[in-house]
Amino acid sequence: MSERMFQIAHALQMATTPYAVIMSAWVDRIQDRFFNPTNHLTKLSPEELTAWLLEEEDKIKQWAPEDAETADKREDAAIGYNDLGIKLYEAKRFEESEVVLNKALELFQADFGDDHEYVASVLMNQGILNQARQEYTTAESLLNRALEIYTAQSQESGEDASYDVLDALELLADLYRETGREEEAAALEAEFRTEVSSV
Repeated sequence: MSERMFQIAHALQMATTPYAVIMSAWVDRIQDRFFNPTNHLTKLSPEELTAWLLEEEDKIKQWAPEDAETADKREDAAIGYNDLGIKLYEAKRFEESEVVLNKALELFQADFGDDHEYVASVLMNQGILNQARQEYTTAESLLNRALEIYTAQSQESGEDASYDVLDALELLADLYRETGREEEAAALEAEFRTEVSSV
């Protein structure tokens, strides 16, 4: 099945599926993407983690130096740091995750500007990280900025919505519920339902 046919089939399924089932499936998708409790890094001592982190950073620098002359190589470095940040987040190594996600963000912003989808992806990861640290104001700001970028890109491309927009909406709704802002969460979930019907 082609990617486009898969998207159409998925949209039809979403349109005919009860909302509660949709929300449950979406939360599972986001959790699978951002958190894996079997991550081997959770079993490392601080010294072992430091050694692993240095080794991973060396791999990124050898494969794609940050000061590479070609944009493709710098992009590869940024992707490497973003992926490394997610792994560290999964291991609940939040401080180390923040450092490498900041590196990814700086590289993406330098090559693509502040409004690119790659930038939004890192901002969303940073938002999830800050929510896990209970730094809710920062998390909300990051997730809202990611949502702005994804929404603007969907509008520019002529799409009604994108899966990235839906992810950002659901993450913000989850943040609002975690902080007791039920009315705002419900409003975002209503927007989520509207967007799902247009995907």
